[in-house]
Amino acid sequence: AVSISFSADAPSFKLKDIFKKTVDSDDIYGNGVVVVEFWSTTCEACKEELPHLNDLFLEYREDGLIAIAISVDSARLEKNVKPFIQGRGYKFKVLLDPDKKAYTGFHVASIPMTFIIDEDGKIVYTHLGYSAGDEKILEEAKGIVVTKRLKSLNSFIENAIREKFAARNRPFPSK
Repeated sequence: AVSISFSADAPSFKLKDIFKKTVDSDDIYGNGVVVVEFWSTTCEACKEELPHLNDLFLEYREDGLIAIAISVDSARLEKNVKPFIQGRGYKFKVLLDPDKKAYTGFHVASIPMTFIIDEDGKIVYTHLGYSAGDEKILEEAKGIVVTKRLKSLNSFIENAIREKFAARNRPFPSK
């Protein structure tokens, strides 16, 4: 397994979900931290990693975490994706990429491959492969969510204090 941290714009995509609804990345990016997992129903390592993605999503979705599993199963095997996901009760969004357009756009080397995209639409972390214990990598997403939450809270508190100072016609102390 290989992990890389960097900051590049996440590529745009339009894919169908398992209910045949078109999902546009432009409607996703900027609405929270996004974890994108490329996988296939024929990939054993992928199938081992998906429960951890689901656990992370269930724990942090109220905090704005968005989890997306993009299946790269061929058009012939695509029919297996929906029953696989529903049979396991996964709650994250599942998209279909049989032509590997998003796969190519993200420069996926192999599956499973995980990307963490911040609220600014920047890829801030990638992880290639899965071995037992790699689920700790998803802790990175938790850290990003918590950091964003704390920044938001700090900004809210600072603005409230500024308003109190302004209401009393007193200058806010500079940092």
